[in-house]
Amino acid sequence: MNCLEINDGNSWQSLHSSHPMISLSSDAETLLDWARAKRDEEWRIAAMADKHPTVADALAAVQLAKEKLQVVTALCDTDSK
Repeated sequence: MNCLEINDGNSWQSLHSSHPMISLSSDAETLLDWARAKRDEEWRIAAMADKHPTVADALAAVQLAKEKLQVVTALCDTDSK
């Protein structure tokens, strides 16, 4: 008989269910939902930027501002030094 086994760190445990299930924590599911929404928003904005020069200009300004923010926060971050 075929069965699925997992190691709990100490020993191998057999899964007796005919349909083993693996699930994510609620935090992981929440993060995936956020990532999907963020991805969809970025795709929507990129598509708009392809059609509308004003959106493309605004998107370029946002990207430049993010780069500047990374530099400034790296220079001001005294906790990690």
